[in-house]
Amino acid sequence: MRIQKLPVGYSDFKTIIDNKFYYIDKTLFIKEIIDESCNVILLPRPRRFGKTLNLSMLRYFFEKTEKSNGYLFKDLAICRLGEEYMNKQGAYPVIFLTLKDVKEKTWDTTYRGIKDLIQNEFLRHKYLKNWTGLEKEEKEYFNKITSLEGSEKDYENSLKTLSLFLERYHNKKVIILLDEYDTPIQSGYLENFYEPIISFMRNFLSGGFKDNTSL
Repeated sequence: MRIQKLPVGYSDFKTIIDNKFYYIDKTLFIKEIIDESCNVILLPRPRRFGKTLNLSMLRYFFEKTEKSNGYLFKDLAICRLGEEYMNKQGAYPVIFLTLKDVKEKTWDTTYRGIKDLIQNEFLRHKYLKNWTGLEKEEKEYFNKITSLEGSEKDYENSLKTLSLFLERYHNKKVIILLDEYDTPIQSGYLENFYEPIISFMRNFLSGGFKDNTSL
């Protein structure tokens, strides 16, 4: 019998499944998410409880991609529930951000790190830039974000704005997955720049998650 390797240091769902690492099947968590009536779900857990791996699993399940990721789930519990759940696999545009590495000592470097992450996520959806469905001003906004020339307000509104663009392009509501949003806030508290980071994150999260009709 083949002994499976433990995925020590890995938190990417696809890497674990593709390499046949030992994996405890938590895919029924996807069912819980689908069955949940709330639009926004907060998952607070201690360190090393698998939050990042579970968000990665959700991303590979829900995200609409050129090459289907459905094969990742074929031998897992969610697949055995049938089409009622599997027809949602690969069906949605997804915004995925992780702030786990934004552990800086100043507000300036923290803000730059967040801008870089937002830039990368916009670039991941760069097909939007040449889409005729965007107005001239919206394309200018897209270019400002990807060239790191936007205002602080532009970046505060970025989750909401990108989700709006994606909903219009795909004609489908958007899933936003945000990992370790509290990491830069904790750094701000410890390094004495709490006020600017909490002000930014309050507006950033509110735009993305509160009353966002594209969500």
